[in-house]
Amino acid sequence: MADYQSRLEELESRNARLIAVSVDSREDAQALVEMLGLTYSVGYGLNFMEFAEKTGAFYEVRRSIIHATSFILRRDGTVAHAVYATGPIGRLSVDDCIRMIG
Repeated sequence: MADYQSRLEELESRNARLIAVSVDSREDAQALVEMLGLTYSVGYGLNFMEFAEKTGAFYEVRRSIIHATSFILRRDGTVAHAVYATGPIGRLSVDDCIRMIG
């Protein structure tokens, strides 16, 4: 998330909008926003099971989490690219996003 914050101006200069969503409570999400100094939108309280059913994201019932899931959406709302990761390797990096959106 901090990587994306550090390149936010570059993303915005390409007419991209960045949004993050979490299963965390409002309080926990706000603490993360403050700790990382995030200025982009961060949603909270995501129902992990509903999200997984609608998007195909990997989830873990035991911890009530969604594994890292990233989407690049076109202006019409369709998915241009999706990445699902169960660990730190293979996540969509900010560099990848910038290359993909041009």
